[in-house]
Parts: sequence; structure tokens; C-alpha cells
Amino acid sequence: AIPTADSLHEDGARALRQAGGVVSAWSLDDEHVEQALDLLLGADLVIDAVLGTGASGGLRGAMAELARSFDQRSQETGGQGPVVVAVDVPSGLSADGGALEGPVLPVASTVTFGAAKTAQLTAPGDRLCGRVEVVPIGIEAHLRSPDVLRLEDRDLEALWPRPVGSDHKYTRGVVGIVAGSEEYPGAAVLTVRSALAAGTGMVRYLGDESTRRMVNLTSPEAVVSDGAPADEHVQAWISGPGAVDEAQQQRCEQALAEALQRRIPAVLDAGALEIAGRSLADTRLRPWIVLTPHAGELAELLRWCEAWDRLPEGVAAAEREQIEADPVHWARTAARATGATVVLKGATTTVAA
Repeated sequence: AIPTADSLHEDGARALRQAGGVVSAWSLDDEHVEQALDLLLGADLVIDAVLGTGASGGLRGAMAELARSFDQRSQETGGQGPVVVAVDVPSGLSADGGALEGPVLPVASTVTFGAAKTAQLTAPGDRLCGRVEVVPIGIEAHLRSPDVLRLEDRDLEALWPRPVGSDHKYTRGVVGIVAGSEEYPGAAVLTVRSALAAGTGMVRYLGDESTRRMVNLTSPEAVVSDGAPADEHVQAWISGPGAVDEAQQQRCEQALAEALQRRIPAVLDAGALEIAGRSLADTRLRPWIVLTPHAGELAELLRWCEAWDRLPEGVAAAEREQIEADPVHWARTAARATGATVVLKGATTTVAA
């Protein structure tokens, strides 16, 4: 055991010694970083119990240097070093999530108590915690509502609608799609095929003649036209992917207006996100409008929010790097500013409403 503070928990140290353990005669400081690194690299198992849920501000001083050096050596050896298990949270990671404030000792597993922590389920912390094992300690009934929820396979299994014997294409829903263009026909093909694979009863696709032909060749069950969204009878809209020409942009704008007026769901992606941003000048979006940006597109959307004075007081639009460093915060900020449901895409997708 390597002490990392000025004082030691004497009862704990006594218990360790009685079990055959050894407490080093020195505490971790700048003079002992290399010695501590050698001990860690020579071990089979390292237990990281430096900082827990109450810590904030990240690792500092000798411990920060030790974490940096250990991570570098681990990468050089291709992860062939000791197995690292964190107690509660990997040291240097804020339990509440957010941007990293310094180095974090990478771990294979985290044993946490009472409940999983926000940082263990959200980026970027979830990439540093390894496998998370939650150990009950008797406080579970007294915990408040969760800060975040992670969707798991069994949740999808329970939530995903499945047709029954009395269903037909209209009861299963008709979705209108404005996607693709002569320049990006693949976006139309993929969007239509995805909607059909998800169980939609019927797809109405709007686009130019050559893209319509390609959609029908790959998905002959789709109904295609060059009409306007106001003329189509649908229960939901998908708009934006690859819709870069003027006619498709107009349809995207009309699809958003239809969704707001008729209070039906609309998923807005890619080219439709700028339309959503411009619309914030004189309207607030609603939770059934689903925006699906990646970090760069969210940065642009936040600039529209800033232009129309939709951001909270004192908050400025963020750049892509800031969003990637703290995706939960910025997805929540965008959801509050726009009124929409925001699906921020990434290795871990963040949904905020």
C-alpha cells in the first residue's frame, strides 16, 4: 500500500498488516514517483483508492504525474501491465461527470457502491471505468431520482413496438421522408430502408426524379413523389440527410412547420438542423421534434441559439472540442435552449429533453 496523503488511516493500515500486507515507509511525493511507478508496473493487480465520490478538481502533483506515466507505459506495452481495479470511481474522475480536469488512471474494472455514478455511464468518463460492478450498501432506497439513465438491450426489447395480427400498414404508421438529392442519393436510400426495417407500416418519400427512381429500385414498397409535405398524410417526418438542393431544403422547412402545427414527431438531421436553428428566431421547438446532431453540428446549432438569445444568461456557444469533452452538459443546454429533444451522436450517444 502506497500512502498518497499526509496522514494514514491507522485502523486500515493495521488491518492490512495483520493480513500480511505491507505499507511503504514513504508517502507519494515528487521524489518517489519513479519508485511508485516501478511498484505498480511490477504488480499483478493494482487497486486505485486515492480519490472517491467526494473529490473534485482532478489529480494534482505527484499523483497526476504517476497516473500520466503509468498510462503511457501501459500504452507502450499494449495494455500488458497489471490489472487495475478502481474503488468507487477511477481517481481523478468526477463522479458527477463532465470534462476531465487532468489525467485519470485507466482501469479494467470499477467497483462502485450504492448506485452507478453519472461519470460511469456518460462520455468521456465511461471510457475510463472499464466494467462497472455496483455493490449495494443499504442506501439504495433513499437515493433520489437518477441523474442519467442508460438504455440497455432489455429496455429496447420492452419498448420496441411489434405488430399484432390485427395490424396493417396504416395502424403501424406512415412516415414521410425528405432526404437525399442528386448529389447524395445514398442518404435517401439508407433513410428509407432504415424506416422500413424499424417496422414502419408505410414510407412516403419526397425527392427529385433520379433519387426517387433509386429509392424504388432498392425499396419498391416505398411510395415516392415530388410533392410538398403539406400534401402528404403521415404520422411522422424524417428530414435532412443529404437534402442539400434548394427543393429539398424547402421541403425540410415545410416538414418542420407541419410537425409543429400538427404536433407530430419529426426527426431532423444534417441539412434540416440549420433550418431548425433559423426557426428559433420566432418559434420554440417542442419535445416531439428530435434533433440528431454530431458535435460539430451541435456547435453550429448553439450558435443559432446564441444569435436568437436562447441560451441561458452568461452561457456562450461552445466549440466542437468543448462539446466532445462534456457532451451531457451541452446536449442538455441545447435541449433547454431549443425546446426539442436532442440526440447528440457519438461513441456514447447522449439523449436530452
